[in-house]
Amino acid sequence: MRHLVWKMRISLLWGAVAILAIMQMILEIASPGAIDELRTGSLHGMDTDGPATILWVLFVLVPLLMAFLTFVVPDGPSRWANGLLGVIFAFLWFPWPGSDEAMSAGAIFVVASVVAANLLIVWFAWKAPTQLTVETKHEQALQS
Repeated sequence: MRHLVWKMRISLLWGAVAILAIMQMILEIASPGAIDELRTGSLHGMDTDGPATILWVLFVLVPLLMAFLTFVVPDGPSRWANGLLGVIFAFLWFPWPGSDEAMSAGAIFVVASVVAANLLIVWFAWKAPTQLTVETKHEQALQS
């Protein structure tokens, strides 16, 4: 049962990351002057026809894929993949000092939520082996 609990927690957090990524994209598009920029084919100086579009898709597709793969991939590789991608996504979303753009209050909240969700994914992935070891010992004690 604990197998399923930790997988559900991690999967739900990945789903939250995907939803928050979509919310951030909406906030970017709703920022002042963004629609005019989009009409010219760029957003914040990035061409919307190239790598920016691929990044937007990946910021939603990878978390959704990880939510599914958490249930499909065996426990050991799943823990490593969730931990590694959780760290990578937290690093990518973290607002580094020196950024040239000011963020709205909503965008700050969304980014903080994404970073927190990714760090929780890493924590649950790291914590899972201990929970499974305790569960296995308990089941063995009940069987004997």
